[in-house]
Amino acid sequence: MYLLWGRSVDETARANRMSRPSRAGYTATAADGESWGDYMRRSLIARYVDWNWSWNIDSALRYAPVIRFILAAGGADALTCDVGAGTRGGITSYSNLRAVGVDVSYEGEETGRLVRRYPRLWHVCGTARELPFANGTFDFVVCLDTLEHLSEKSRTLVLDELFRIAKDDGTVIVGAPCGVEAHRRDAAMNLLYRKRRGQDHPWLKEHLEHAPLSVAWFEQQVDLTASRRFREYSVIRRGNVSLALSRCLGYLFSTRFPLEQFQRLLLRPVFPILALFNSGACYRRIFVVRGAVGHDQLSVTSEPTDPDSPEKPAQWRKVPCAGSLGRGEGEMPASCQAQVALDYGASEA
Repeated sequence: MYLLWGRSVDETARANRMSRPSRAGYTATAADGESWGDYMRRSLIARYVDWNWSWNIDSALRYAPVIRFILAAGGADALTCDVGAGTRGGITSYSNLRAVGVDVSYEGEETGRLVRRYPRLWHVCGTARELPFANGTFDFVVCLDTLEHLSEKSRTLVLDELFRIAKDDGTVIVGAPCGVEAHRRDAAMNLLYRKRRGQDHPWLKEHLEHAPLSVAWFEQQVDLTASRRFREYSVIRRGNVSLALSRCLGYLFSTRFPLEQFQRLLLRPVFPILALFNSGACYRRIFVVRGAVGHDQLSVTSEPTDPDSPEKPAQWRKVPCAGSLGRGEGEMPASCQAQVALDYGASEA
């Protein structure tokens, strides 16, 4: 995240010594001998950068259908978990929802800054392969654009964990870039990024290191995992962001014009129109699985959807209910405090 003159907010903060609190959630600083006018000018620019980067067009497009579904299902006050929420507020940056965010990056002093900046998200440091929550904790479990960063074995583990922490009548919403064309798009965008910056894009590089998700594999694994978790459930399948729009946005952000520095000003007004481009070949597939009845015991077996594959038992982790929830402002719902387990060393029940 860079200012117009090439320094990041964090780099600017480290370069100075006297600090003053700011409304934006980060710490605005003034150097020795700096005039009040210079401080205010720098502080306003830093606040603008913080405001601009808290909204991202790619994240806004992927979260839009998820937020609409949660609100339509009456989930405004429900317990939601955003797995792989990242450092920009996750789903709470694009809605008034309150949620629990899980990410491996939530640790150290940096988390305190994120808590102040995104107070509606409770930050829990953890990995999607082993979520630190009790069975059946959340009404809605959301995981977008995480599976493509993982190996096929890890993807299966993550799907198991997403369904494990959902309630018997809960909803799991999982999405990721799918198909060969989406993989080619990522390769083309990474090549443009390398030509401009001299190095691979950190996230696209991870996409390309692993085999692309196929729509057939994704759908099969979602159905298989859902059948092990729920006796009755429904599935909604939909595309998200047309490949044409995805390529167009990728090329725009790869030009010499620093569009990322003005993306909220320029793209936020046209976002409702861009969000309509979900027909035809799409970059991302989103599955919404809504449970109706859960199994009496989570450790059950079911017939696989692929007749050529061996029967695979569902081995759900059983995390005891203990502890309190992560770092966030305000009081967490008592129901969540009673169900969340943050002790990674807790023995299985």
